[in-house]
Amino acid sequence: METISALLFILISVSLAGAAFALMWKNISDISKISNKIEVESRTVTRPPHPEMMEVQPGDELMVVNFKETDERDPIYKSLQERIDELSEGDDDDDGGLIVRK
Repeated sequence: METISALLFILISVSLAGAAFALMWKNISDISKISNKIEVESRTVTRPPHPEMMEVQPGDELMVVNFKETDERDPIYKSLQERIDELSEGDDDDDGGLIVRK
């Protein structure tokens, strides 16, 4: 009985492998047939501009936003950050914050 099940397993495995390779071969041959039929034509693609850019002419100066952080900070932001740091240092009263009832 073990021999029959082993032979059946090998037969099914070989047939599945053959079917997989046949499917891949057919797929590759179909792709090559399609690629031989494709004709390349050159054309110019023109897209309409965005509605908000209709009045912008070539050479007009536009505002740009750069989100990269730099070490040079705005002095107002720096003073505000210093005040926040000072206030947060005063909050360390170390009384726990938990209410204990006896």
